[in-house]
Amino acid sequence: SSVHHLSSLNCFSVSRNHLEFLPEWTTRMSELDVSHNAISVLPSGDWARTISSHVKHTLDVSHNPIKAIPPEIFSPSLNSLNCSDTKLTELPDTLSLARHLEWLSLDRCPLNDLPNCDWPNALRQLSLRELHIGHFPASVLGSLNQLSLCGASISGLSMLAGVRPLWLPSEQKTGLCVNASRSSIHLLFEHVQYLTELCLDECSLSEVPEWIQWCHGLRSLSLQSNKIQRIPSWLGKLRCLAALDLSRNPINTIESSFEGIGSLERLSLSCCNLTEGAHFIGKCSKLSDLSITEGRVSGSVDWIERLTNLQRVSFERLLLDGLSEHQVPHPNLKTLNLGGASIDSLPNWICCSPHLEELYISGTKITEFPSQLFQSNSIKSISLSEHTIGLNYEKLALMPNLNRISFDGNRQNDPSEINFLSPFIDWE
Repeated sequence: SSVHHLSSLNCFSVSRNHLEFLPEWTTRMSELDVSHNAISVLPSGDWARTISSHVKHTLDVSHNPIKAIPPEIFSPSLNSLNCSDTKLTELPDTLSLARHLEWLSLDRCPLNDLPNCDWPNALRQLSLRELHIGHFPASVLGSLNQLSLCGASISGLSMLAGVRPLWLPSEQKTGLCVNASRSSIHLLFEHVQYLTELCLDECSLSEVPEWIQWCHGLRSLSLQSNKIQRIPSWLGKLRCLAALDLSRNPINTIESSFEGIGSLERLSLSCCNLTEGAHFIGKCSKLSDLSITEGRVSGSVDWIERLTNLQRVSFERLLLDGLSEHQVPHPNLKTLNLGGASIDSLPNWICCSPHLEELYISGTKITEFPSQLFQSNSIKSISLSEHTIGLNYEKLALMPNLNRISFDGNRQNDPSEINFLSPFIDWE
């Protein structure tokens, strides 16, 4: 009852309170979070009309056994709606009235279909993770710049078909099922050009969908945990793409026709096995973050010398044929993670890189340090293996900016010869 006295209160969260119904006073809230409760029915009529009368309102009803959304909820004032993990089987066509709706999440809802109405042009972020539906209206895309279809199974995506149909076997339980003709290309240009972020993780894709090449404004693309085996050359057509994540795919080849992605700044190929074409990564001249971990790269990786904008590189637990001994110092490298990589020596150029601040070499077979390492004025943190104990650590203590040393051992194995380093050692 005391809530009635809080006349100025307009934002309220009653998450995880075992609520089974919504009190009448919640209509005063322009921002209402009732997620993770036991609400099975949202009030319609006056309650829905009143809460929709706010100039701008957001509603979070996720993780409730709600089976329906009152049509009145979708008013011009609705700005954000989270219905994830509810029991919704359909959305009302009044969705088209929510013309200022910018964010909508329907993750893991048992929806039969998406409404075939005019979707709000203001919609910018749409999440349909793990949905299994048979219809995807063209107007859904509108002016979207973030779309997540992780683990979704959607047929009828005709507007995304690209220049040729893309088929996925019907027995796949997850993934995009696309079947359309060339006549839908005009819809492709009309809609997907607005996407700036696209996530298709865990969709059982066997190749990078060709329709993505028409997403000219795409800045971030994630295709983690699929069945993709090669990187197509046409990815270079995405002139705005800044981040690409192809981790946990059985990728083994980068095509020789690959011309690089001139705008790419972050690339992850973790858990891949590049047996051919890894040197073509050197064509991505703007790369600043590169992660190739827990896989294999055949041949030399001296192509990183051409990537002069690199600041952070991770080759953690990577099977390498070795690091070049003849490379020049890298001009901008700040962090290098070689933890667990299959290397037994540390090239001089790494130690001489003028801006290198963090160096991780724990879990490697490196047994001695090059003299240039002790002359570094930039290194602030270094991670070492326990088996390197016994080396000349007095020289490490003289490095002017070194303030952290990390060992992958434990304090029981603390050897007396490095006790003088204890003020800046972390035992992990």
